Parts: sequence; structure tokens; C-alpha cells
Amino acid sequence: MKLYRSSPYLIIDSSEKQGNKLHKLYNTLTGQAYHLTQKIIEIIEFISSDKKEEEIIEYFSEYGNEDIREILIFLCEKKILFEKESTLDQLCVLTKIKQTLMEFDDRMEFGKHYVTVIGVPFALGNPESNGSAYFPDALRGLSKKYHLHYKSILSSPVQAKAIGLVGNSLSKAIRNDLIKDLGNLFINFSETRSYVYHKIEQMALALFCQGQVPVFLGGDHSISLSTIKAASQVHQGLRVIHLDAHTDLYASKYDKLDHEEKVYHHGNFMKEIVRLPEVRSIHQLGIRGIQNIAQKEISDKHQIVWAQDMKEMLRFRKAVPLGLEQEDLVYITIDIDILDPSIAMGTSTPVIGGISYEELTMILQQISEQSRVVGVDLVEVDPQKDVGELTMQVAMQIVWRLLDIVSREILTENQVL
Repeated sequence: MKLYRSSPYLIIDSSEKQGNKLHKLYNTLTGQAYHLTQKIIEIIEFISSDKKEEEIIEYFSEYGNEDIREILIFLCEKKILFEKESTLDQLCVLTKIKQTLMEFDDRMEFGKHYVTVIGVPFALGNPESNGSAYFPDALRGLSKKYHLHYKSILSSPVQAKAIGLVGNSLSKAIRNDLIKDLGNLFINFSETRSYVYHKIEQMALALFCQGQVPVFLGGDHSISLSTIKAASQVHQGLRVIHLDAHTDLYASKYDKLDHEEKVYHHGNFMKEIVRLPEVRSIHQLGIRGIQNIAQKEISDKHQIVWAQDMKEMLRFRKAVPLGLEQEDLVYITIDIDILDPSIAMGTSTPVIGGISYEELTMILQQISEQSRVVGVDLVEVDPQKDVGELTMQVAMQIVWRLLDIVSREILTENQVL
């Protein structure tokens, strides 16, 4: 027996013109707007509380059973109604936003592959601070503040050089309309952490299955387990490159107590990734600090490259040993604290002795030249802890670099020469 209820996220604007009633519905959950007939509005308003399908059909019997069923299916697809038995799955929604990154749009053609920017505003996996939940929209706001529109950047060599746009791949992807900002994953404060992680994984899995190459903007680092799990289900033999000051392998006595309500956090999620059989290797780069004194490689497929060693290699233009081959599929996850606090203090767990922005670009260049990057994320950027927007500006530069890297994969998938 199907039960329906109309979404609480609807705004209906009704007016009258030349004797005809006009209704515009705005769904704040999805960001979509619709012009609807009086009949549809009556159905939506009738289902403001739980109603059985039979009740709805009986109440609107003059319209015909099949017509009503088709309307219910349509309204559920648009998240205007919720079917009670599947509410959890229906709440896995990307909310469209007016202010997108660099004014990229969200219109995608069926069967085409894109670089997709997605905000994951979730930070409850970090007990130190929840500020990283504001990063996706703060980054978009920064692009508006500095008038960073992708079209003007392409047409202005000065702007392109200023933001570090040096790669030809990103330019080609932009000209071919292959970069989209799909908005933010809908997350409500009353949802449990385990359910949010489930939603992140389902959203990411759908994108990977469609052949998209996502750029996830966190959020705290715990979101990366969900996105990497999704990537590994689609891209067999996935290699994970983890750039961070911390190994995020930290254990506690509580970890030994297994129960269904226990979830991981930003400091131990990598232990779960190491256990994923679909993940072929994990390289952790830039690890440093007193928290890591007792850290060591924990399996044959796990390798740590310490920050000081990596800086020495990069200083002498030596390749960091990653064991990558040209056709290897790689997911890159970046914690902003990989960088030294002198240029990225806007994070909850800064550690001295980090790498420079130039060194980060060098290692990203090496990864992109040696493999195929199928997904990336940037996490733990806390705008509330930033000073003078320095961290946010650096984060913007990193995102441009990541967009250039993943654009190479998209151009290949779309056979753009």
C-alpha cells in the first residue's frame, strides 16, 4: 500500500491573469521551478499529510485512475512528493544553487561525460570544528567576489596567468562545455551521520556509473571514504593518492567495539579504505608532525611518503615513487593541511613543516602525467579559521589545478582532440 506526502520544501506562488489562475512552484530542495496547472496544485495540497494512493484516486476520481498514477510518478521524480517507503533514497538529492563556481551551468546532455563539481557540506566527522561545511559555498562566493567567470578568464591571458591556468586541457574542456557545477548534496542537521555517508556514496556512485569525473568539495575528510568506495566499485584496481599532514589511521580503544551505529570520522577513515579489496594501492604523501610518531605502513598496498622526504625529492626534481603506470586509474584526495600553515591556516588541524603551493602543483603534475585521474576531492578547508582569505585563495588555485587534471580524462572520454 503506497503512502504519499508532499515535500515540505515547496513554495507556491499563485496569481491570476485574464481570469486564469497561474501557479509557479519552486522546489527549494532541488532548486527547480515549474509552472503547474490548478489540478496539479490541488493534488499537491491534498497530500500535505500522508495519503494512501487509493484515497488520492478516489478523491480525484473525475480525472481517471491512470492519469492520477502518472501524475504521482511525475511528482515523485521531481521530489515534489515523497513515497513513504522510499523516502530515504529520494532524499539523496543534489540541490541546485544560483551562484555556481565560475558560473559553470548544470545542463548536461544524456550520454555525454563531464567534469562535475559537487559540494558536500558535511563536517560532523570532525569533532574539532564544523567550519569546513561552509567551504563549497564560500568558494563559489569567492569566485563571484573576484569576478572569476570562466568565459572572461579564457579570453583574458592576464586573468588566466593570475589564477595559474596553465594547462591546455582545462581550456579545451571549457570551450567544449564539459565542466558543470551540479550544486550541493542535500544534507539536513537532523540526519544521522551513517545516513549522510550512505547518501554521499549513492550520489558519487551514480556519477561514476554515468562516466562523469567528479570534483568533490568537502566537508571534512570523513566524506572521502564514501566517494572512494563509490569510485572503487566502478573503477576496478583503483589507486588512491592521499595528500595530507595526517595518516588518518588513528585508532582508539572504542574502535574495538563493533556495532551497527558506529561510524568512522576524519581521523580514522583511511583504515576503512585500506580494507577495501577493490582498492589496489594507497600512497599517503606529506605526512608529518608529532601525531604520526608511531605511524607505519600497515599493509603491502599502503605506503607513506614523509613530508621531508617528499620535499627533498621535489627540490632536486626527482619523481616521488608512486609506482604508477600510464593506464592506472587514480583518485586524489587532498586535505588542505598538506600545505604549510603559513599559506593555509584556515583548517582545524594545521601542522608546521608543510609543503608549498608550488610543491603541491609539482606532485599533482607528476600524478596526472603518470596515470588517469578519475576523481578528486579537496577537504578540511575552514573559511571561519582563515585570515585575509589566504587559504580560500590558495584553495581556489588548487581547484583550478584539479579541474585541469581531470579535464584530460574527460577530453579522452568524449574523444575531443
